[in-house]
Amino acid sequence: MNLEQYDDLCVRIVLIGGEYFEGACQYFGREYNEAELGIDSESLNIAGWLFRPEDIAKIIVIDEDHPYLEPYGRPEKEAVADTLKDNDPWWIDDLLFTEEPRNIVRMLACLDDCLAGDFPFRNEVLAMIERLIPYVEKVMTPDENKEVIEASRRILETYKKEG
Repeated sequence: MNLEQYDDLCVRIVLIGGEYFEGACQYFGREYNEAELGIDSESLNIAGWLFRPEDIAKIIVIDEDHPYLEPYGRPEKEAVADTLKDNDPWWIDDLLFTEEPRNIVRMLACLDDCLAGDFPFRNEVLAMIERLIPYVEKVMTPDENKEVIEASRRILETYKKEG
């Protein structure tokens, strides 16, 4: 399996057990993984989740013929669950403040659903989203950051009124 061909693409990685993860991925070569992570194989990374060739059943490139199955998935849900478990919104901050607009938009979709309920870190998350706009304006081109900024502003307008 040639993992390098999926670098910087949006993909659905289906694992041997049937579980799947979706998002923009980065390829990590064997040398990088050995030096940085102590792993003796290449891998793909989606939002901090590493997938080695022996764990992968198939990889599907997300496109018009193969769209995302959900607006957000397990990495985003796990960030929220870990935030609640650890009583610390660091996990959410970590996924929001990346340089990958497609993954940020998925995290924002997850947060939009969370904020619609009784979310204990509402004020902290809204403050993060306020900081996110100038961050993406600085690190991304206008074409890259447009969807992130629109989603951020929509969430802020919706939940600042309620708060």
